[in-house]
Amino acid sequence: MSHPGADGIGPAGTAVMAADGRVLLHTPRFAVLVGHDGEDLRTRMLPPLLAPLLEVPLDPADPPEVMYGSTLDNHRITIVAERLPGGQFCLSAADVTGATAASEALRKARRAAETASSAKSRVLATISHELRTPLNAVIGFSDALAQTQPGNAPIPPERVREYANTIREAGLVLLRQINNILDVVRLESGGIELSRDVIELPRLVEAAVRQAEPAARTAHVDLQAGTHDVGRWLRGDERRLRQVLAHLLGNALKFTPHGGTVSVATRLDDDGDLLIAVRDNGVGIADGDLDRAFDPFGEADPDVSRRPPGVGFGLYFCRAIVEAHDGHLTLASRPGAGTDATLRLPRARLIEPTHVPGQLQDHP
Repeated sequence: MSHPGADGIGPAGTAVMAADGRVLLHTPRFAVLVGHDGEDLRTRMLPPLLAPLLEVPLDPADPPEVMYGSTLDNHRITIVAERLPGGQFCLSAADVTGATAASEALRKARRAAETASSAKSRVLATISHELRTPLNAVIGFSDALAQTQPGNAPIPPERVREYANTIREAGLVLLRQINNILDVVRLESGGIELSRDVIELPRLVEAAVRQAEPAARTAHVDLQAGTHDVGRWLRGDERRLRQVLAHLLGNALKFTPHGGTVSVATRLDDDGDLLIAVRDNGVGIADGDLDRAFDPFGEADPDVSRRPPGVGFGLYFCRAIVEAHDGHLTLASRPGAGTDATLRLPRARLIEPTHVPGQLQDHP
């Protein structure tokens, strides 16, 4: 079969069909397109000839203006019927495989663009909210301090300290939000740099669990932690790995109902790689949403109101950080059965006790 042209449509073939369905004459290309290359189709009945190819049977007395079908080698064809004098029809067949594929690709690209645009709008709305909240606190409490008028009772010192602490906390929240946004920008441009910290593994896990404990108490979720004998030290960026664990635990708590359980555990696999697993018995994620959960503007649950505080590009950011450590982040989940998020770091990241700097070996 000839290759399609630049427009994705191959050369056409033509046949003339009598009112009773017989082929009166045809071009060689028509025979090729209908799967009878080299055959003389004259006097053959066209309806049964085309029956295996067409989506709708051919009625020789009143054929559709355009008919669609597929050849045995999965090429898409169209046949256009034009009425001639005497009840005859001129049939023009063409291979439109390329045009069909291009059209489908355009439809998929358009759907993907619409989905991405909608997701970006949701994320931008969340960013606006998360930045505006601490800014409002800074402006409101600083106004309260600045608007003290001469002659009015001064603000009590303890109230001034309270206002100042609130302004400071709001400023730190705002700084974290901006740093998160900048981190994502750096990830997109490939410009993120990792610190080469010597990290005490139990302390890393314990710090992430402590940070998550208030949210666990509020949600009435049992938060458990366990570290097997996997070695105490590893090399990596402690702040960013702590961010990853904090996000994974926050996600697990967010989607685990009252009375549920969230756990974090460490172990070595058969290859000696370090595994840190965050598990929950919450609502789970549908198979079709697992891949989308890692998109920079995607999320397995589009309900922004359920998202924990903070501008989060979520699992996209977590996976990028883990991959920058030469590792992998994977999800396994079933609706109603919970989710397992597993962070895998290569054994090369683990440090033998004899290689830990002396001042760290006595660390409690």
